[in-house]
Amino acid sequence: MQSNRDRIKEMIEHISTFNDADPGEGISRFSYSENDAKARKYLIDICEDIGLKVRVDAVGNVFARLVGTDESLPVVMSGSHIDSVKNGGRFDGLVGSIGALEAVRVMVEEGYQPKNSIDIVFFAEEEGSNFQVPVMGSKLLTGKLTVDDIKEIKNEAGITAYDMIKNAGYDPDNMPNDVIAPGTVKNMIELHIEQSVRLDKEGHTIGIISGIAGLNWITITLEGVQNHAGATPMFLRQDPMVAASKIIAEIDGIAKAINDTIVATVGYIEVTPNIPNAIPNGVKFVVDVRDIQQETIQQCVDEIKAVTEKYAKENDVKFTVEKTASSEAIKIQDYIKEVMVEQAEKLDLDYVLMPSGAVHDSNYMAEVTDVAMIFVPSVDGRSHVNEEYTDWDDIKAGVDLLLNTLVAISQ
Repeated sequence: MQSNRDRIKEMIEHISTFNDADPGEGISRFSYSENDAKARKYLIDICEDIGLKVRVDAVGNVFARLVGTDESLPVVMSGSHIDSVKNGGRFDGLVGSIGALEAVRVMVEEGYQPKNSIDIVFFAEEEGSNFQVPVMGSKLLTGKLTVDDIKEIKNEAGITAYDMIKNAGYDPDNMPNDVIAPGTVKNMIELHIEQSVRLDKEGHTIGIISGIAGLNWITITLEGVQNHAGATPMFLRQDPMVAASKIIAEIDGIAKAINDTIVATVGYIEVTPNIPNAIPNGVKFVVDVRDIQQETIQQCVDEIKAVTEKYAKENDVKFTVEKTASSEAIKIQDYIKEVMVEQAEKLDLDYVLMPSGAVHDSNYMAEVTDVAMIFVPSVDGRSHVNEEYTDWDDIKAGVDLLLNTLVAISQ
């Protein structure tokens, strides 16, 4: 079966008109906004027009079902999100959402009825743009967040997630009845733009995801003695910035020595008092460590802790190392990778097996089912920006692989 490239393009371009950003400033479409509601209605209308059974859960996750011949079997699920970051791109999330819709639409047109029912899903609040809590919809759907949790989560204006969801016309109190039970979903397959450079730079059309990276955020705090920058001799200083700079310089080499898939990043540093003419009294920074193997994440963290202790002692400063966030690495089961590889080869697609380093709804769906992901290239690796672009032919190739994979696993 083949998807319709022009129809995919038309749907993505139409949804991109539901946008709160100024012209030329990308896409701003937050969950529970007026433009989000318009986008949802547009998609729901299409789903109902082609005969799918649509339901919306208590927090706005949308499901559209192609009923299978055996409704007692677990459903196969595919989709992504339709919300965006502020001034983001038009392909992030939408490629997977429209791709799933197009795949099921082709099945209907071809008269294919699966054995397992197939659910298209459009997740709510994936980007975290309202509350800085990413993948909220899938966290609620899988029980990782509760109704009590969203009563505590607030946006900058002090509005709780609970109130915003309720004001948008949903019934968050009913969410416990919508939580997915393990065993009710056979597989979740998510199509997504890569949001990085590998496929584009290497010239591949398709990335078949071999594993989804877990992460640890470790916050390292170094405490020294603030003093005059000009009057304090170098040999009498207790300078936490010197210790921090040496630790950070070591992190790149630590990660590179472990394997080819682990990454470690320092993107946040806080210095006090942060003035040019004083030795700082404190430095705090966060290290983001990710890999598709949980044990190597821990190895990297342990080695970073060791160099922290070394340079803290050398510079006579106090230190703490605290894990402030974590998620488990997710294994993509061999059987589903084999199905995707087989279908990619049947379609004569140029593919590569690769890890996913970003967090997607599939990370949390993995709590209740076996997941898989398909990537298509982002030109120059750009994403979450107005310049985000994926070639329409590459999108079609990704949808074709998704379509034929869904057919293969739902028979």
